[in-house]
Amino acid sequence: MTDQPTLHLYGGIGTIGGTKITVEEGGYRVLFDFGLTYAPGGDFWGGKLRARAGAAGLRDYIALGYTPALNGLYKAGQAESAGLQPGSGERTQVFISHLHLDHMALVDYLADEIPVWMHKESLALFHAVAETGEQPPVPVGARAFEWEEPIEVGPIKVTPVAVDHDIPGASGLIIETSAGTVVYTGDLRYHGAHPEQTERFIALARAAKPKILLIEGTRLGEQDAGFHRVVLDENQVAPKFVEILRETAGLALTTLYPRNTPRIADIAAAIGQAGRKLVLSPEMAHIYAAMGGNLAEVAVYRRAKDHLALATGSASDWLVKLLKSGVEVLDAPAVKANPTAYLLQLFYWDLSELIDLQPPAGSVFIHSNGEPLGRFDPAFDLFKRWLSHFGIELAYAASTGHASAADLRRIAEAIQPEILMPIHSHTPEQLEATGARRILPSVGDVYAIGTGDRIGQA
Repeated sequence: MTDQPTLHLYGGIGTIGGTKITVEEGGYRVLFDFGLTYAPGGDFWGGKLRARAGAAGLRDYIALGYTPALNGLYKAGQAESAGLQPGSGERTQVFISHLHLDHMALVDYLADEIPVWMHKESLALFHAVAETGEQPPVPVGARAFEWEEPIEVGPIKVTPVAVDHDIPGASGLIIETSAGTVVYTGDLRYHGAHPEQTERFIALARAAKPKILLIEGTRLGEQDAGFHRVVLDENQVAPKFVEILRETAGLALTTLYPRNTPRIADIAAAIGQAGRKLVLSPEMAHIYAAMGGNLAEVAVYRRAKDHLALATGSASDWLVKLLKSGVEVLDAPAVKANPTAYLLQLFYWDLSELIDLQPPAGSVFIHSNGEPLGRFDPAFDLFKRWLSHFGIELAYAASTGHASAADLRRIAEAIQPEILMPIHSHTPEQLEATGARRILPSVGDVYAIGTGDRIGQA
């Protein structure tokens, strides 16, 4: 670490997700975020091929460029196996902007002594997701912050601010150093349920007179890539479900992202207009309830594997508690007997339930940002093969969590940074902002915050 305030870029450059950036001053370091790059079809992992467990997994991720070889960051016993010094104390602190895997999937490798900050909604969501068995577990150093309450890390001050994204607890960061301010947008949009949050973030970021703006650019170049899609506003998604369901003569199924609990609530409340009730997989129902969702308005689907786990006494405590909570529980025969009464949320990995459900003619599967995440995902072809086999129509009702190219420019120009650094994008060169000097960094670049000069490689 250097004495002058510096910006180090270790990930999220020229790709989607995997953002790992540090601001450093006076022997203190703030790291944000700590996730995996999202690149299905171009990844080193997939199918049965996974990173190894423990120290070997850390070596895997470092060797393949998923995480940097940094001293003072990783768990004791794992760091040493990669030739690194383990993390200790609070001179390094980590800030997670939100709970999407491309921003937080690697937190389990962080040393237990390192504070890992996130909004209190994100931490509650993290606990709920982890209880269902999804990795990673909640880090030992996890701490909850409140929006707009500054956190001091030595001479560095970090102020988290709410932004609108398609997950609870999403934050941008305003990071103040003695040489100037760095603003990090996290992931954000204007077309969500709370555009006022994005506007508030812009106002506070502009007031901080930032030297450098690090802005996500997920949707830059989407037209060039052939994504000529109609993007719904978030408040149009539930009405689109109702529209599709009114025209559906058979069973209706959907794939949702379990961490987008506000959308689940919107759909559950709306589809009664089409005479249907939302039926959630147990993991989805558990997460939904933990985030304040009303289980009285939905039902829980007991899959064949849940029945087996309960019968053999191997069911997890959270599952037993959920199914004994008084919520309506339906199995495949119950849904099959009255298919037009339900909208069944079914995970991609549970598609074999279709064999027992035997969807009748006129059935539909509504894709709404759940897995598989899109046509670019190799799993999508397999997903369509299952639907084709059962004669199920595929429909879409979704809203992206990311701002359009035009909105990204609007955000950048409203914040008025001296230097613009587009990240979290395959085509960052497509974003410019009047009045800002654009820099397209490379992985490992180090910049002096006071001048914006590139001063070396990390």
